[in-house]
Amino acid sequence: MCQRTDLSDAETVDAAAVWAWTALAHVVREEPVEAREAATRALELARECGDPGALASAHSAIGMLNDVDCDQHHEAAVEAAHCWGDLVHVVFVQANHARSLIVRGQYAAGLARLDDLVSLTSRAGTVNGALTASLYHRGFAKLGLGQLDGAAEDFRASLHSYQRSGSRATARPLLGIAEVHRERGDLELAAAAYRETAQIAADSGDRETSALALCGLARVRATAEPDIAADLVTQALAESEGPIRLRAQLAAGWVALVGRDAHRLAVAVTAAAAAVGMGVDRGGLAEVLELRAAAAVDADERVRLLGQAANCWAAAGHRIGAARVALALARATGAAPPVLAAATAALRGYGVKETADAGGLLAFVPAPPAGPFAYSYARWLPGAARRRACAG
Repeated sequence: MCQRTDLSDAETVDAAAVWAWTALAHVVREEPVEAREAATRALELARECGDPGALASAHSAIGMLNDVDCDQHHEAAVEAAHCWGDLVHVVFVQANHARSLIVRGQYAAGLARLDDLVSLTSRAGTVNGALTASLYHRGFAKLGLGQLDGAAEDFRASLHSYQRSGSRATARPLLGIAEVHRERGDLELAAAAYRETAQIAADSGDRETSALALCGLARVRATAEPDIAADLVTQALAESEGPIRLRAQLAAGWVALVGRDAHRLAVAVTAAAAAVGMGVDRGGLAEVLELRAAAAVDADERVRLLGQAANCWAAAGHRIGAARVALALARATGAAPPVLAAATAALRGYGVKETADAGGLLAFVPAPPAGPFAYSYARWLPGAARRRACAG
């Protein structure tokens, strides 16, 4: 955009706005270097002119880079937008902050903000477009918290709204629907939704959503069609940068593990660990730990990694991830049948079917014969499950 816009005679406030929107466009296109350059220039100009609208946009753009200080920039963006007094801008910067929280695995905090946004935008006709986007993002927050039914409802509402308006953004809620199917274990439905998502995203130039759809499709096809899954991962890696690159490396790792390709697995695990180390994504770190645990040969190392993953999922508030790792720990420690049953019931209680285990962590941590570690394991379970286990 900046290459096509002559800013030499522009007022500082207008130039700041152009640079901020350019930065956000680069974020969407997964171009982090260009995004950082544009966002930094936007903030310099906004501070120079002191305009609250320019400051709101610039701080929001900086926040979307997801650096360690991103929350400070998002809060500054919200404060500036309120000072400006423009409702649309308030909604815009708050939605960006919520999206950033979700990307970094802070689902509960993101959901709280999005509940407020959905309430606000549903009452304000001038920002109804933001309601659709807020529902889509809220769906991912609920998905991260294990609220599969609520997530599916939000994704469907967002999809129908986009379809009614003729928007080309339908790929995003479709991706959410595919993710819900995969978490539940409805793998054929997930594959169909991922394919449709990838096609729509490719046609509309949405590289981020396209890459994520290819990652999901690779995961659900890895067991039945390992060669096709490997090709899909290669495509996803070619299309991904920034935070999305971590998802592609994780998908590559799981596909390699299913295909018993030790070299590609090692490369993917190393790359994923490096990617998550550069950010603050607790969910991403938990997924890396799950992958490493699934690939671990040493039993003690596997239990150690699973314990770390359990802590990460708990910190993120991701109930399905926590329940999945809890069941894996029960198996890995040779837990007694009542403990295994309680852990299994906890996971299935979120609507996760046995078919969801295929190609993931639980496929590589089979249930062993009962052992003497049931009660030492029980501390990893959620409170209700722990009480049931100990009672058994």
